[in-house]
Amino acid sequence: MLGILALLGMDWKLVQGRIPVISHPRELCVLALILGSLTMSGIGWYKLHHYDALHFQSLKKEIVYGKTFRNEKVELDGKSFQKCTFTNVTFVFHGLAPFDCENCLINGSRWVESDSDSVAGAWLLMKYMDFVKPDAPLYKNDSGGNPAPVPDTPHD
Repeated sequence: MLGILALLGMDWKLVQGRIPVISHPRELCVLALILGSLTMSGIGWYKLHHYDALHFQSLKKEIVYGKTFRNEKVELDGKSFQKCTFTNVTFVFHGLAPFDCENCLINGSRWVESDSDSVAGAWLLMKYMDFVKPDAPLYKNDSGGNPAPVPDTPHD
């Protein structure tokens, strides 16, 4: 109430003593709870509508230990592979959560598949900088969900 009167340019000398002041501890507690609730609601509303696409939402990883993968698609997002063996696999990385591999062995053919433009762009950058073999393909799912090779030059 005082805030509204202040915004309207009310003379404080006219208001002084006419507006009841909260003095009871119970009323102060209720007021603090209401203001806290409004603050938390505002923070939640802001976070809901301001998604941070540049950073992982969770850094937690599921540990996968000593498993052997053969002739299958292996989802990387949110996993920590430890002492695993990969033979003729397709690694699928959506770019939604971090992953890591420790003391893993990769045999046979290997493919990388993603449905993320950011992952495809990072893959091309790594190829241009010779961090990835020039003939290493990246597959991106098309509108029908079928993997198609990503061209070496970006296009519209």
